[in-house]
Amino acid sequence: MGIILIGAVQAGGGVFEQSPCKGEQPAAVALADVDADGIADVVAAYRTGRMVSVSRGLGNGSFDEPQEFGVAAGSGPPPSAVAVRDLDHDGNADIVVATSPVAQGGRGLIYALYG
Repeated sequence: MGIILIGAVQAGGGVFEQSPCKGEQPAAVALADVDADGIADVVAAYRTGRMVSVSRGLGNGSFDEPQEFGVAAGSGPPPSAVAVRDLDHDGNADIVVATSPVAQGGRGLIYALYG
């Protein structure tokens, strides 16, 4: 799937190493400095497992192992979009995950993971 390639690490010779995304069926990917170290991190939302993962950038073109956070628990609709912003203006990046309104009878849900 092309969206995974966005965060893949170029290994040289036209070959890409494993993507920093973890899990199956990524619905959305965002690049943002989640941990305020000046290096871009990869945030991915997944349909399968109803989770978000954060892979911290190491500054050399590679990423740390993804940390997983559950969202849309139970039978709720799976994530369909992800964004990173400072919602509460505390200087820390917050992760916002939205679900598809189609999956919930025309009502989408929004989850916020505050940093």
